Formats: sequence, C-alpha cells, structure tokens
Amino acid sequence: MGFECTNRATQQLRVASGSIMLAGNKVQIPTTTLALTPNAVNYVYVDLQALVVTVNTTGWPASSFPLATVQAGAPGTDNYGVVDCRPHFCISVG
Repeated sequence: MGFECTNRATQQLRVASGSIMLAGNKVQIPTTTLALTPNAVNYVYVDLQALVVTVNTTGWPASSFPLATVQAGAPGTDNYGVVDCRPHFCISVG
C-alpha cells in the first residue's frame, strides 16, 4: 500500500491496493481515493469490519489497522505531511 496526494485543490489522497494478514488469512484491500479534511490531522486506516480504507479526524478506532496520518493544509495548497503508521511487525502462532 502506498500513498499519493492526487488532487491538491480538493484535498484527496490515493491509497494503492495491498494486502494485510487478518486472523491468519491474507486479505486484499482495493485502491481507494479519500477526501481529506483541510487544516486537520487525518487518520487513514483499514476498517477491519468492512475491510475498506477510510479516514477520520478523531483517531484510529479500536477495530482498525493504522496506515498513516496526513496533516492537510489549506485547500489548493501543497501543504501535506504524510506519516506512515503501518505496524512493522509480524506475529505468527504455531
């Protein structure tokens, strides 16, 4: 999964497809374009119940897989700060 600011005028972020391991199964997550909230920290994550990438400005819910935070600036500007927040670990059982 990768991140790209695709439309600065309308504050959009494209999240490329990828996969995550969930309950021992590899789950494919489709490419998604999200509308960001200007002048705010946007929390980008996989909703583990709906299996879609989504965003909010309140933080990661309990049932989520964090992907990134995006500090979006004013509409129409190039002021973006993207921080990759994906966990960098693997837990195996067996």
